[in-house]
Amino acid sequence: MAAVFDLRNRQLRLDTRPDIEPHFGTVDLASIEELYLAYNTFGIGAAEALGEYLAKMKMLKVAGLSDIFGTRTIDEIPQALTSICRGLRSCTQLVELNLSGNAFGARVVEPLVPLITHHRSLQVLKLYDNGFGPEAGATVARALSESARLSREEGVPSNLRVIISGFSALVRALRNCRHLRYLSLRDTVSTEDLEEGDDRPERRGWQEAIDLLQRTSELEFLDLSDCYLPEPAIAALVTDVFAAGKTPRLHTVLLENNDIEEDSYIALIDAIVNHLPALRLISLAWNNDLESDAVQSLSTALEERGGHVIVDNDHDEDLAGDMLDRQKDTEYVQEPASSVEKESGEDGIDAVDDLVKEIARMSVSNKP
Repeated sequence: MAAVFDLRNRQLRLDTRPDIEPHFGTVDLASIEELYLAYNTFGIGAAEALGEYLAKMKMLKVAGLSDIFGTRTIDEIPQALTSICRGLRSCTQLVELNLSGNAFGARVVEPLVPLITHHRSLQVLKLYDNGFGPEAGATVARALSESARLSREEGVPSNLRVIISGFSALVRALRNCRHLRYLSLRDTVSTEDLEEGDDRPERRGWQEAIDLLQRTSELEFLDLSDCYLPEPAIAALVTDVFAAGKTPRLHTVLLENNDIEEDSYIALIDAIVNHLPALRLISLAWNNDLESDAVQSLSTALEERGGHVIVDNDHDEDLAGDMLDRQKDTEYVQEPASSVEKESGEDGIDAVDDLVKEIARMSVSNKP
């Protein structure tokens, strides 16, 4: 059984080294495999000590560091985050890192770059709700690009399987990350039209998402809830992704709160029956026309293969284990990169390599 160190939800204000030492002083750091610190707040001194502790956690696989800078200022967070990231670079077995909910903002993204660029074992990276914006998103994307280049030079496959993010630049950069298994873009996809007089050729967020999904043939879990996708976006998702056979391994799809209507459900029936053989659960809660014959037919089609359709908001038990809530802990992917390489041949080595080309073509804008 994994050795777990858990300080979540203690509401501790840890400003200095002496503040943090009582919590770690008697712990066998070398044996810790999972670390969870959410909903405590770390100042510069405490973060420096935490970084030193992390450097000694040679068995660490999961680092849950979401929501650890509450009430901290822009003068504190960069130095604190730098100390933590420096320590994490020594955790060579780390496979999951959750830094969500820290409201870094664009000015604080740079400390992440060396960690993302040089860490080879990461499989799950959570950066949701950090206020990055397009510039910081592009910075993270470039770090992933450089990591891909270095992986190719070393002749090893990319280990990244899961990313939970909220910025379009990174979504664009991940178009050629072929081995993504879990993708959550909940409440992040822009659907705005170009403003009057705006003739720039930038595309809307949902178009970038469709392009990405057309390149993720190993995807198993997809969350596009709360994106308020317009009818053209739903049509493209069904026709150009699902019905086109681009995601044959999908077993869970969440499309909650997108104002979907009956015509889209009719199209979904054909896509699910004929092109999504692995699908077992689809959530349509908080959409329109949920009592229609089309939804009933959709439900029947899934029930025949042992699955079901969710049509109301009381469904936590249905989604348990599907990693819906960003505050829940994602189990790290217990599959060596070598097995992926064996399955996919030389593409295993180049799984993220084409990010370099994507970054070269990517323009950064304040437009969503």
